[in-house]
Amino acid sequence: MANYTGQLSEILLEAYQNASARLVCPAVVQPAPGQYLQATHPHDESQAVPVTLFAAGPANPLPGGRVSLAMLGALRPDWPPGAELALRGPLGRGFSLPKRAQRVALLGLQGSPGRLLPLAAQALAQGSQVALASQALAAGHLPPAIEVHELNDLPKLLAWADYVALDLDRTDLESLEARLGGRPPRAITAQALVRASMPCGGLAGCGVCSLPAGRGTRLACEQGPVFELSELLAVT
Repeated sequence: MANYTGQLSEILLEAYQNASARLVCPAVVQPAPGQYLQATHPHDESQAVPVTLFAAGPANPLPGGRVSLAMLGALRPDWPPGAELALRGPLGRGFSLPKRAQRVALLGLQGSPGRLLPLAAQALAQGSQVALASQALAAGHLPPAIEVHELNDLPKLLAWADYVALDLDRTDLESLEARLGGRPPRAITAQALVRASMPCGGLAGCGVCSLPAGRGTRLACEQGPVFELSELLAVT
């Protein structure tokens, strides 16, 4: 993890794009699926905490060791295209897609499925079948190899998959097992990206992003934001 400079090359306003902006940055900054970056504007004196950004698709290589990344995050409204940003990262623990996974189910329980799309690209690259179910779906901007489902299909997808990745808000944890229709079979490898406010990015252990997991609490910024699903269901 280190500090870099990047540039907002484009602001994406349409929800169907599954991303907030395109970011040009050094290739080493590219987060793995589920990891995140922290971004600040050096001249924005009103910015109290960094903005958390997740990759929302595979990287497009550019000359000079740079890449163009679709990013998803709550950008500041006064950050225009062309703005230079100070970047810190990549941060946190991402998804670990098993090479043996043949049937991959990606479940976006709330909001855009963009944070799962880098994992979809990785799964397709290793020859896995990929199915995506999301509350806010942009089927027209997905690779044609991805099967598109509705969230009502969750029980069927859990029975089909041998690897499951979820994207959910921390507020979804209490109802997670009920929404899944019970606990997935132990034979399934399942992980979840838990979205929470992560102002310190693991620097201060401030506890704002703490959540129940296993027999204690975990910090999403440092020990996540991706967790084994079994850890999260153990406390419900």
